[in-house]
Amino acid sequence: DHTKSIDIIMLGRSNDSAIYWLDQVANNKECQGRLTSLQKFCQDAVNQAQPRIQQNLKEHSIQEIDILWKGCGYNGPACGGQYDVLMQLQSKGLLKVNRIMGASGGACSAIFCLASTGAQIMLQSYMAYVLWKRHHWWNLEVMQAPPVWTNLYANSIESEQAFTNLQQQGWVAFRSGFTNTVLHNFVSRQQCVQAYTASGELSVSGLMRGIQVD
Repeated sequence: DHTKSIDIIMLGRSNDSAIYWLDQVANNKECQGRLTSLQKFCQDAVNQAQPRIQQNLKEHSIQEIDILWKGCGYNGPACGGQYDVLMQLQSKGLLKVNRIMGASGGACSAIFCLASTGAQIMLQSYMAYVLWKRHHWWNLEVMQAPPVWTNLYANSIESEQAFTNLQQQGWVAFRSGFTNTVLHNFVSRQQCVQAYTASGELSVSGLMRGIQVD
């Protein structure tokens, strides 16, 4: 049923190029201001709450944690906030984050978060989408999800470390016909991007034709 193939567009500066829109984020004062303020807010909040968090982890004998992020649409940045807090705790030696499984919006957040050691890439990618949307306001994304998402996924796992993180820690859930499917330990970046794209493709095209996963 899933015969539609994906072409990952990474070159040039087309309307759907991840590189182009991420450059726009880097040169946008509003975006940079929000990134700085959000990261400071998270650091301050963790530092303030650390004694209580540390005591809670100790009382419940929690040393490691797996994460499950359900479908959440465009509320995905909330998952990034969770991840940033957990990674700060990990950097302090208080907790270890293991596997992350996501579906739909949760999968979107998972691939971006696992590509780094915090929510930076996820926030930048969502901001890139916002800027793209401002220039493509007429695209309601009903018939097909825009390729900019696929390209942002591909861009996020370009580095060896990012892709290794996805191979070792990333689990993605999606529906294949009438079957719920979970993939992990991806053999290639292409397969990884296809799987995460399929999880969130709820347009008419996605529901009727699906996404081919190698």
